[in-house]
Amino acid sequence: MKTKALAHNSVLNLSPGERSIGRLLDLDLPQPTYDQGEIDLAADLMFGLYSNPKFKSEIPPERKLNHKLLEWSQKFGGWEQNRSYTEANLCASMAAGSLLWNLLVSNEQIKKAIELQEQLDQAKQEARSQQTIAELLVLQSKAKPQDDSDEEDLADEDAADDESDEANETDDDIADSPTGEPQDETDEDSDDADAENTSEDESANDSDSELDPMVADAQAKADQAAQDAKALESQLDNALESLGKSDFAQAQVSSAVKDAAQEAKDTADQMSGWGMGPGADARVDPKAAMDFSKKHDEKLKLIAKLAGRLRGIAMHARRERVTYGVTPVDARMTKDLTSLFPTELALLRKDAPPAIRAQKVAQWADSGLLGWHKANDAKEQGPFVAATDTSGSMYGERDTVAKAVALAIAQTAKAENRAYQLFTFSTSVGPFVDSTQGLSDLMDWASRFTGGGTSFDVALTELMKRLDSMAQRARGTDAVFISDGESLVSKAVADEWKKRKEKLGFRLLYTEIGRYGYHEAYEGTVCMKDLADLFIPLDELTSDQGDALAAQLAKWMR
Repeated sequence: MKTKALAHNSVLNLSPGERSIGRLLDLDLPQPTYDQGEIDLAADLMFGLYSNPKFKSEIPPERKLNHKLLEWSQKFGGWEQNRSYTEANLCASMAAGSLLWNLLVSNEQIKKAIELQEQLDQAKQEARSQQTIAELLVLQSKAKPQDDSDEEDLADEDAADDESDEANETDDDIADSPTGEPQDETDEDSDDADAENTSEDESANDSDSELDPMVADAQAKADQAAQDAKALESQLDNALESLGKSDFAQAQVSSAVKDAAQEAKDTADQMSGWGMGPGADARVDPKAAMDFSKKHDEKLKLIAKLAGRLRGIAMHARRERVTYGVTPVDARMTKDLTSLFPTELALLRKDAPPAIRAQKVAQWADSGLLGWHKANDAKEQGPFVAATDTSGSMYGERDTVAKAVALAIAQTAKAENRAYQLFTFSTSVGPFVDSTQGLSDLMDWASRFTGGGTSFDVALTELMKRLDSMAQRARGTDAVFISDGESLVSKAVADEWKKRKEKLGFRLLYTEIGRYGYHEAYEGTVCMKDLADLFIPLDELTSDQGDALAAQLAKWMR
């Protein structure tokens, strides 16, 4: 079931930006529900994991259960473990939040409390509706006498005019009468007027008498609805107290939070492999990215998960790298939040004056804010090209590992705004993908497997062609070569490679997957590892080997 990620009646104090995200995103709920309280709980769980906003100062009575479930979830250690993967990560927050919601609402004790919360919600709405009807009828009853009074005033004015006219006519009649007495028409007119006024008074009284019972009935219904809501609120409070004291219910919540943490980790690793981690391009819909990923086979998911893990280790290693130091050497405009002056960062905080904060955010998005130019920034960080072997001998686990390594390097580079190009080879080259293309293109590239023979000459020739083109636009270009090593390089191609390398200054990383690579050349050939600036053999991508590989790659990259 799809629903918006913004709660109709939230217990969280969401910022305008978070509310905008909620309006744009769709949540996938594992089971259908028409209970608005349950739907609101799913949205609040997602945002609780994503940004951990504070609770509202006043929690609506009809959302007390949602508040308690979030509060209980946050007190267990698994919540912080969740947050380590979901903070500022929409994909992980959506996946973990949906799973946590499903586990919570499936608990029998919590289900009963949810039913009470829904009944209370409906009772509150009914009480508000009946009270509104009663107030409208009261206003109508108060307005009626005023209308009658206005009509009576007009009638009095007309009567006065009539009396004046009749007086004049009477004088004329007396003057014309032979006896000097008025005629009988005046008495007849007076009798008609009295009868008409009596009829109007009776009609007004009838209208008032009809309205009074309606007002009383509406107010009685409103009072009854309010009493029903109060009784349900008391029942909900008792249910929440029982849940809070139940060791079994609390253990269920704790278990659900831990399961959600594992889901958060798996999703974060997988989507990170596609560049959808924290701080990912906001133009990519995280829901669409997750749906796209689910449609592909397990191999592609494994590639993404391995790549995500490698990328995480690599990014951590690059942050800790001290080869060039982090000494500030100058001031400049920058969009790197870690380099901004403290005074600039302070004006980006949520508690900064709104007008100034908005101005600073716009300035940061446009041209950056004032910050330090660090010594290691002076080192050129150019683009890179990666060639991945997809010949027949790479089928299976080797291909999975090779693609994961390539994607990890690509996403590490992208996080630093470096351009990259990836291509596969066997006895020919292709397909290709680069940093300007979208998620679906990257997934499509990773899912392809060519098979056939292996030609390192073809691969290196394509590498040189692309490095030549990229070197014209930027210095500091690197090349990555990933294969099982079951081929050699001709001496002619090796010599050309060395000439280009000396001229353009690029470097070559060679990662060999498996134990069957050629490490001895015969006449007229050269081993691939002898051309590399860094050679990393990899038997299999175990956890320890993967971490070590990622750290080495990160430190080697410019």
